[in-house]
Amino acid sequence: MPKSRRSFKKALSETPRQALLSRQSARGVKPYKVRAKNLGLKPGYSFDKPWDLIEKIEGPDCR
Repeated sequence: MPKSRRSFKKALSETPRQALLSRQSARGVKPYKVRAKNLGLKPGYSFDKPWDLIEKIEGPDCR
């Protein structure tokens, strides 16, 4: 990264301003959305007892 002649204090105060300006210029861009999918849990498994779940998956010597 090339060195600039700005002081650290000035660079630190300009960075959030530049970030806000770049967000404003990207307003026309459609935001990326993640569609969550319920993967479910196989019958006989439960998140209530995590150590039992790990033991079922990895075997009794996992601890």
